[in-house]
Amino acid sequence: MVEMVSWIYNVNECLVARDSKPAWTVLILGTALSFLGGLALIGAAYYYYAPTPGCRLNLFFITWSIVVGFALVGVLFVPRRLEVAGLLTSGAVFVYCCYLMYSALGRAPLTQCQRSTGTGQWVQIVGFLLAIAAISYSTMSLGTSSIFGNAGSSGDGDTESAEADKYLPYRPDVFHLVFAFASMYMGMLFTNWQVSSNTKKFELGGGWASLWVTMGSKWFCEALYLWTVVAPAVLRNRDFS
Repeated sequence: MVEMVSWIYNVNECLVARDSKPAWTVLILGTALSFLGGLALIGAAYYYYAPTPGCRLNLFFITWSIVVGFALVGVLFVPRRLEVAGLLTSGAVFVYCCYLMYSALGRAPLTQCQRSTGTGQWVQIVGFLLAIAAISYSTMSLGTSSIFGNAGSSGDGDTESAEADKYLPYRPDVFHLVFAFASMYMGMLFTNWQVSSNTKKFELGGGWASLWVTMGSKWFCEALYLWTVVAPAVLRNRDFS
């Protein structure tokens, strides 16, 4: 989530810095498509996963996504907010979180709150491909990120291997740690987030556990983005440049 939000900021900053007609065209189209895509997912979620007023949990998840959508736009009017934040960044977070919401609802066990089961298959496939792409990107980017320091450390007790690690383009410890967590996540997807014989067919990330994990990821992403936007206004003594 941290890397995704950072990547969105980098794309927005790059387009604004170019200050050209093609860049502004991409910026405007990307913003419009992001918000329209998020609204389309919300509409589809209401249709497929909230067919009756009795589906209160699903209605809460979907309606809350609309509330957060207004918050993602409203936060841009906060004085002294993060300068690199804009409508494109808010739109990208909005459509991504709407996808997480739609994906989470599709992972719930079959109930009367699911109008059709035909949409669940493509959601699982898209989610699986996105998970592989996100894991690969996060593993490489976090391993080479300067936030964790240099690849090696200097000191009197450095061994030859530690000396050699200083010339690596990534942090081996961080790389393998992130890769280990990624492998565990993929394992949970393949085992349907449980080790039992209840599942009668092969599924990717189905069940209540998967639903709550996905919704938790959505809420964390929304909170993380909102905080990064308002952090300069709250912590005025810190340098966010």
